[in-house]
Amino acid sequence: MVLWENAAAHASEGTARFTVTSWARSIVSTAPGVEVPLDGRSVVASLLVLPMVAVAGWLAATVRYRRADVD
Repeated sequence: MVLWENAAAHASEGTARFTVTSWARSIVSTAPGVEVPLDGRSVVASLLVLPMVAVAGWLAATVRYRRADVD
């Protein structure tokens, strides 16, 4: 995830649209007095996408840790 957000996603202009930070910027931009560059994301979509990413990550980690053989 760290490699994607910081390196791979910014390697080309098209893939930068698929970063978590671009979704978060649209939410931060709603705060008064805060100016951030927007990537054309709606706040409503961001409020839906970010929790879905968090839940998907949590589920992936849960499945992986349940499969691990920890004694």
